[in-house]
Amino acid sequence: MDERISKVLATIDDFERLEQFEVNVRRQKANTSEVEAAIKARAAYLARTLITERTGIALANLTSAEEGIVQAVSEYVGVMKHKGKDATRTLLQLKNRGLIGAAEAAVSKARPTQGFQTLNEEGLEDLSYEQIILDHPEEFSPRATWFASRTLGRPTDGDRPPARTTILAQLRTEDLLAWLKMRASEGDGSAGHFTNADAARAISMNDLRAHGRVFGNVQSRLDFACYRLGLPPLGLVAEAPFDDAWSDEQQSWKFPVSSMQRAAKAFRWRDHDFDRLLSETVTLSGQAHVLWEAELRDHGPRVRAWAEGLEGGPHESASPVVQVSDNLARNPDWTREEHILGLDLYLRLHETSYPKDHPEVIKLSEILQALAKLRGTTGGPTFRNANGVSMKMLNFRRFDPSYDGTGLPSGSKLEEEVWGEYADRPEALATEVRSILDEIYASTQEQIASSAPGDEALSEVPYWVLVCNPAKWAIDKFLAGGIDVDTWGVRPSDADKFAPGQLAIVRVGVDRRSAVDRLGRPPLEPGIYALCEVESTSFRGTGATDSFWAEGEGREPGWPTVRVRYLRGYLQNPLTIALLRASKPNLSNLLLNGFQAASFPISADDFHAVLEMLGEDPETLAAPTAWPPPDTFDRLADLERKYLNASPEVKSRTSSSIERGPLGREVKKAMGHRCQLCAAIGMNPIGFLKANGDPYVEAHHVMPVSRKQVGSLSASNIMTVCPNHHRQIHYGADIDVKIGECAFSVSIGGVIVEILKFNLAFPNASVSEPVHSRAQTGT
Repeated sequence: MDERISKVLATIDDFERLEQFEVNVRRQKANTSEVEAAIKARAAYLARTLITERTGIALANLTSAEEGIVQAVSEYVGVMKHKGKDATRTLLQLKNRGLIGAAEAAVSKARPTQGFQTLNEEGLEDLSYEQIILDHPEEFSPRATWFASRTLGRPTDGDRPPARTTILAQLRTEDLLAWLKMRASEGDGSAGHFTNADAARAISMNDLRAHGRVFGNVQSRLDFACYRLGLPPLGLVAEAPFDDAWSDEQQSWKFPVSSMQRAAKAFRWRDHDFDRLLSETVTLSGQAHVLWEAELRDHGPRVRAWAEGLEGGPHESASPVVQVSDNLARNPDWTREEHILGLDLYLRLHETSYPKDHPEVIKLSEILQALAKLRGTTGGPTFRNANGVSMKMLNFRRFDPSYDGTGLPSGSKLEEEVWGEYADRPEALATEVRSILDEIYASTQEQIASSAPGDEALSEVPYWVLVCNPAKWAIDKFLAGGIDVDTWGVRPSDADKFAPGQLAIVRVGVDRRSAVDRLGRPPLEPGIYALCEVESTSFRGTGATDSFWAEGEGREPGWPTVRVRYLRGYLQNPLTIALLRASKPNLSNLLLNGFQAASFPISADDFHAVLEMLGEDPETLAAPTAWPPPDTFDRLADLERKYLNASPEVKSRTSSSIERGPLGREVKKAMGHRCQLCAAIGMNPIGFLKANGDPYVEAHHVMPVSRKQVGSLSASNIMTVCPNHHRQIHYGADIDVKIGECAFSVSIGGVIVEILKFNLAFPNASVSEPVHSRAQTGT
């Protein structure tokens, strides 16, 4: 393969550039089989990098099935990128469920997945989740195997799929625990002599050559639970560890395996140790390497202290009776309100293991503690902590008909009562949950308000959330009417921060209207129902009492108001808050849980995360320009002042309008339709002729139009360049443009050239030769 092609390919770091590279290679007829293979390998590399960035999963030390899943997703991401689409939902599944869990959830459905259909159309059906599951059945549940067999037209075991169970890794962990517990009970606390092969056979893995990685994962999950509880690792009770166990090249220290093994074998393992380990393992995710990698990354010194302190530690743990102090405060029983909130989380995280480190479990723990403060309830140091929330989730499994196990045996009568009342009535449950949360947030309104972004956070252009209570203003009727422009009353403290060109989403809260008020239609789900562009600064409104307002709820005269244009409406397919909480748990607390005000700002990251979930492209969402492009430079100056605080997307749209409008044409004409950069470095400044015979050139805004500065849209900020140099300026590694008072200083390929800015008074001055050029070195 041509060395130049190889070097260029190695620098490509996104799919768009790779696709353009492939087009160029084919155009030059250089697309040999070797080059095509190299492009495919680069796409796979980019996809794996994207998977790691978007999911946080380290793609090392994977089992055969996990590696197959990564390869399948990499191909799928590449195919979708080639089609100009994203694979956001697939990557979210990986992030929330892990590699094995995502594949299980994806295939266990009535219809084949989009991923299967896409790979099948590309002739890559051997990389589908379904084929991976059939190739590695030992790593997946019987239910997933049944669905995979059916999709691929293979024989199935019966006409109906097996019932849902907990994750397969947990079932195997429980089997291994039971076997070890039996041995320790018979040996007075000693599990006796056994090999890893003996332990694997005890859980029906008879060939370690085929099942070594799978069994190693089960053993490593158990060892992680031991670490969490301060116990020696049970896996080291075996005669010898696996060769690659307890090794990590990323660490600066090594696990003292010999001393850890001595501690594990000397320890007296009692029934209460195995009971505690069982309770701990049910809170863990399925893939042990993910658990260990995160713990070593975030709490490496803690892991090291545990490992190095085992041999000098106790040889037996205290029984639960001894551990409980007489003066330790007992946690009160869960209340009915708490059970309702717990059931809501159980159903939202259905088919997971409810690990205590899950963001939603931690969030519910914080909410329960806030509720306790509101009710004047107190408890011990573990009161409503994440571990307690996780255990409560597992109690609900006793009543879940889709769960094939037994759940945790202990529990309260309230669990059964709340399950019976709400498990099959999601709307009623949502109403109860919303009512409880509303009371919590109302009681802490001042604290919540202080957490809203203030002036410091708004040093950058804000994005907005406009808050709608459908009981006061019937947004469903409004959106059904197809109205494009309206006004919105905003929070007084936000009034001076609104400006034309800013973007906003409309968040609808709980719909508390009666069936009569809703005209018999179902209540609106809390969610995002519209995308808007602000078209004015705030002004004192004259009031609003149109037909969309409920009686007595109109906006009062004098209230701060802005004019808004509706860009998109999602009445038929809103982005629900429930989906946002599940998919983007780290979004603004105000956005996820509501805020009792007419408006509040959110960060650019949060706004674009919502756009991604809505399936909107930031480059195309801004409304078409409602005015003709400016045809004089005075009007351009007015436009710049108007859009000084606009969102970057709107500035970009305005910039494009200027480039394609009368002023853009005037600048290009004044420059002779020449590439100023080509002229400066001695190349032909005319790129090519259009069909009408005119030279083709493009306009580049040197100062990014997203910059909050007058001048970013002006003619003096424009450099005329050929398409190649335009893309090189945006994406190239060996080019840099600096802005001077009268000229642009461009460093390209080791040479610096200076190009005069466009000057309205002397437009032809910018067409002259560059001021000077010089080599990069020695200046």
